[in-house]
This record gives sequence, C-alpha cells and structure tokens, in this order.
Amino acid sequence: MKAVKLLFSLMLLASTTLFIFSCGEDEEPETLPPSLAFTDADASANGERGGSIDIELNLLAPGGIQSLTANGAAVPVTPGSVQETVTFTYDVDPDAELGNQPIEFTLTDTKSRTATATYTVTVIGSTIQVTADITANTTWVEGNIYVLNQIVRVENATLTIERGVTVQAIDDGKPVQDASKVIVALRVEPTGRLVAQGEAARPVVFTVKPQGTTASAPGMWRGIILKGDPLAANHNAGSLRYVRVEFGGGDEDSPASTKGALTLIDVGASTNLEFVQVFRSLGEGFRIEGSILALKNCVATECLGAHLNTRHTGTTAAANVKFTNLYVQNFISNNATVGKDTRDVLMSNPPSGTNGNTLTMSNSTFIGPGVGHTVGGAPSSADGMRSESRNGRVLIYNSIWAEFPEDGIRMSNNAATTNSIIDFNYIFKIGGVDASGITTLGNSTALRENAVVFASSPYQNNINPSTTTIAGIGVADYTPNSQQASTFNPTTLNDSNFSFQAQLYVGAIGGTDWTVGGWVRNADGSIRP
Repeated sequence: MKAVKLLFSLMLLASTTLFIFSCGEDEEPETLPPSLAFTDADASANGERGGSIDIELNLLAPGGIQSLTANGAAVPVTPGSVQETVTFTYDVDPDAELGNQPIEFTLTDTKSRTATATYTVTVIGSTIQVTADITANTTWVEGNIYVLNQIVRVENATLTIERGVTVQAIDDGKPVQDASKVIVALRVEPTGRLVAQGEAARPVVFTVKPQGTTASAPGMWRGIILKGDPLAANHNAGSLRYVRVEFGGGDEDSPASTKGALTLIDVGASTNLEFVQVFRSLGEGFRIEGSILALKNCVATECLGAHLNTRHTGTTAAANVKFTNLYVQNFISNNATVGKDTRDVLMSNPPSGTNGNTLTMSNSTFIGPGVGHTVGGAPSSADGMRSESRNGRVLIYNSIWAEFPEDGIRMSNNAATTNSIIDFNYIFKIGGVDASGITTLGNSTALRENAVVFASSPYQNNINPSTTTIAGIGVADYTPNSQQASTFNPTTLNDSNFSFQAQLYVGAIGGTDWTVGGWVRNADGSIRP
C-alpha cells in the first residue's frame, strides 16, 4: 500500500512539472510599452492659414507598432516594426480660427498599449496679394494681411473687412512726390461698398509696405476713396468702425501733388464713419466733398494738410455744384510736431454765385503744435480753423481750440457769418493774442475777421488766454484731467440727417476716454493702450 501511494505522488509531481514547463514555453518575454517623441523639442510651430506644417515623430514600440493616429485620424506606419521615424503633414485650413490648434498623436503597439503626445500649431494670418479689382462680394478674413499691389477698385460688390485685418499698400521705393511715382489706392466706386468693422483692441489698419528697410512715411500711398452717386440723395458707401488709415495722402493721378488719405465724394448720411483715425497723411486727413455725412469719434493726427477739409463738387455752374453738409461730434485733431503752415479745419471756397458748405460741430478738440512753433526757422502760420466758404454756415459748440501759433478760428472776409454761430467754446493759447483774446498782435487772433463777432455777448466763448486753461490740455495732449462742464446740450442741433448725443461738457473727451484700447496712435507713433 505504501508503495502504491509513493508511486502516485511521483506521478503527480511529474505531471505538474510538465504542465509548468509547457506553460513556460507558451509565454512571450515581457516588453517595454511604446513611446513617441517629436524631433522639434518645442513641440510647437506657427502655421499660416492655407499653409502646411511638417511634424516629425520618432516612434518606439518594442512589442511592435500597430497604429498611429493624429486627432483620431490614421497616420501611415509600418505594422510590426519596433522603431520608425514618421513625418506628418498638417494642412492649415484657409478659414481656420486664429490661435492654438492642438494635435494629439496616439501610438498603439500590438499589445494594445498606447503612448500619447501633443503638438501645438498656432494658426496665424495669411499674407494675400491683391492684384485685381474686386467685382464680387468679398470678405477679407480676420488676422490676414492683404497687400495692394496696384490701385484696387471695388465695383458692383461689397468688400467686407473683418476685425484685426491689416491692409498694406506697396510703396514703389521712389521718393514721395516724385512725378513718376506709382501711387496705390483703394477706390470704392459708386456701385461698390466698403464695410470695415474693427474693434478697439483689433482695429482694421490700412497702412503702407515700404521697400526693404525704408521707414513708413506720409504720401507713400493714397489711402481710401469712397465715391457716391452725385444724383442720389442718400448714397450709402458703407461703414468704417475702429479703422486706422496711415501714411497716405499721395495723389495717384498727379504724384507730385497731395490728396486726402480718407476721401468721401458725393456720399449720403447712411454712410457711417465712427472711431476712425487718419495718421500722418501727406495731404488732408479727412477730405469730404459734396456729401451729407456725420463723423463720430474720429481722430486726425500729424497730417501735413488740413486735418478736416470740407469741399464742394462740380465746377462753376450753380446747377452743377453739390455742397457738403457735415455733422461732427467728438472729433480730435492733434498736430503736435509736424512742421506745417496750414489749418486743422478748412472749409474751401465754392464758385462765385453759389451757396456754401455747412459744418455743424459739437464736442471736438483741436490741438496745434504750440504758440511758438516754427517751420524752417520761421514762425509758423498754422491756424485752428479757416472758413473760406462763401455763403456757407458754421455752427460750432462745446469745442476746444488751443496751442495754435497764428489764428484760432478765422472766417475769411468772403465767408458769410449769416446764420453761423460759434458758441460755448474754449479758445486759448493762440499765438500772439493779448489778454483780451482778440486783439491782433502781428497776424494772430483767437477769433479773426468775420469770426470776431462771436467774441462777445451774447456768445459765451471763453477766449481769455490769461485766465483760460483746461488742465491736461496742451501740445500732444487732448485728454483733460477732468471733465469741463458746459450748459449747452447738443441735442438741440438734431435734424433729419443726424442726432447728436447729449454731452454737457467741453471738448471731445468727457468722463470716458474713447481713444484708448489699442486703435489710436499718439503723435509720436505709439499706440494708446
């Protein structure tokens, strides 16, 4: 019996050993899990819209590669290989949103074990060459740069420009005002419309693209021309909001001359300009011809021509002349350093025997280069405003005119004062005036020629430079330290064309500075934060 038990135990031990040995032969040796790494140590790159990025990955899978995916989509690999270098090309969608686009790669081995890593593509705008007129509805997309290589016309179409777009006009490298210089411009014809809708932090910027390392300069291109229908009562040429136009003022038709960087011709009150700056134009800043138009919260800075010029269209016959009826609220003109002998506001003279242009303005600020400013070593003759508009009408309220070396407001002898009113304004630091504010010393007065009638009662202009200042207002500074109150309510100026806001203060800026936020340049070129 004992022998049988011993034999049974030996047989059981042998079978167990055989089973264990057999199982050991079936198991594979343990392997390390997969891993992947980018050749680019930063694991990131910028990708232009419509462009592509090559991403190189080093794959390691001792257990054998089964698959690789990028954001869930299969990437070609060699199945079963244990080590491989793969290049993945990421195509950036032409309409991709700006900002970071993560790409997650997942490597799986034959044992279903995984490894992951993320590569970040930062989508940036494209640079797009514009070499033809725009004849179909077109949108220029946020973040892109559009380069104008020629005069570009918008006809029978609407050009829509999204926030954050930069439009660059090519400069041909020839000197400014060279008679052979090719001047680029954006011309919106009567059948076209321009809708440029920026934001304070992401304005639409129209500027110049100089050759090589040449610095941007006034007159390297024309700027924007919005043309309406002279026979239409209320032509809508479009809308500009939070827009900056820089370094324009050249004349595409006569390169040795100058023109307005932002010119509107025969447009109607439906055309909207609000939060628009013209910076360093060789000619006028805002040039308004034969239009019914409102400017709201606009800025002109360091322009060599008039910062704001109202003109008629047509020639000599009264039936052929169309006058400008311009409404302005919260306009800032800042001419701190540019050497010029001109004026910030000019109302040009229409043909004899016709009526004149009308300017209705409230709550605006005009700052000159300083009482002692010189040009070429000689005293400057820069004025705040000059009206030459025969039979025209001027209504100016709640505004500031300061730091001009010659005249504050001048209405030439051919400019009628009939129905004109200049009231509730502050006019101070005007070159050469004495304590009375209107006595001529040399060739300077605060209110000159026909404008002198507004220097005394019943008009409530404060023009005594010995007692009149507004703290914070001075050369290159149009922001008062505190709001200067006024009793005049601009809503009394409302008519069917424009409704003024109730602003019971003097100047363009009251309790809130609407020029901050990143869309306005200071006189020195820096951006107002």
